[in-house]
Formats: sequence, C-alpha cells, structure tokens
Amino acid sequence: MATDKERQRKLLFTAGRPPWYDSQGQSKEPFLIGIGGGSASGKTTVAQRIINSLKVQWVVLLSMDSFYKVLSPEELEKAERSEYDFDHPDAFDFDLLIDTLKKLKEGKNVQIPIYDFTTHKRTKIPVREKSACI
Repeated sequence: MATDKERQRKLLFTAGRPPWYDSQGQSKEPFLIGIGGGSASGKTTVAQRIINSLKVQWVVLLSMDSFYKVLSPEELEKAERSEYDFDHPDAFDFDLLIDTLKKLKEGKNVQIPIYDFTTHKRTKIPVREKSACI
C-alpha cells in the first residue's frame, strides 16, 4: 500500500504531463537496462525486481522472445526436426529490436510483436505499449 508521500509524489509526477517530464516540465531522458544470460537463468526475475524497486508504472519490459525472426520454409523444417538454433544471433530481428528501443527512447509509442512458438511466426495483433521511460 502506498504511503501519502508516495501518492503525492506520483500525483505531482503525473499531473498534467507525461511521466517522461519532470515537475518543471523538462524532458527527462529515458534509460535502458539490459540483462543478459542463458535460458532460464533468472533474467525475468531480476528484471521484475528492478521494476518493483523503481516504484513507477512507466517501465517497459522487453523480452528478446518478442524479436525472433519469422522462419523461412527451410528454417521451419529445421525447427520441426529440432535442428534450428534459436540461440544463434541470426534467429533474432535485431533491426526491429533496435528500432523499437530507439522509438521508446524518443518517447514514441511502439508495437511489440508477439512470437508464436507453435507456428514460429508473429501473431497478427502485436501488443501496443505506450511510450515510456525505460
């Protein structure tokens, strides 16, 4: 439960302006925190703890899972035979990831893709994230 002081700070911070502006109306530069590690190594847990400690609601958590490339027919065949390396850098759409991060840093709205691991394609409806300080 938020204290009165935390509620007042939140009200001051959000009253009449987006959260990426300070109380004097000056734009604040958002920042990125990158967390790397192997599969099931606790990256999401660490990220959630960082987000919880920040105590702001304008944090965007991006998962690299969202940025897998759509597989070609040949790659799809390899995946069906468990021969496709989803850990290889070529498996990711880094251009889309970088574009998404740049837009977030500029305070713009972004469309975050949802990757379907069953079909190895992106779903038709991406998650719309509001622009945010990250």
